[in-house]
Amino acid sequence: MVIQAGPGTGKTRTLTAKIAYLVSKKDVDPGSILALTFTNKAAKQLEQRIDKYMPRKTKTAVLASTFHSFCLRLLKEYKGFDAAIADDVIRISLIREAMGGKCQKRGGK
Repeated sequence: MVIQAGPGTGKTRTLTAKIAYLVSKKDVDPGSILALTFTNKAAKQLEQRIDKYMPRKTKTAVLASTFHSFCLRLLKEYKGFDAAIADDVIRISLIREAMGGKCQKRGGK
């Protein structure tokens, strides 16, 4: 299932309701469900909402992740790829290091 819509339109609610329906009414193993989104914030919110609506009897959890972190996980697990996703702080630090410390922060500081 793919849901594509603007902010505040109920994507997360729709997706969590569908997952809860599949697990509770159709006996789908939650461990076989992958829920992907673009941002860490959305993935965390999706994970929390899914946990809230999951039947207590389930032993495995739905995997909720970002596209990027899931793909990195696959590369690490199946291809031995040794890397990490760099956040803004790490990226800026690496750029400064590469430029020999000549890169200034915004505002000239």
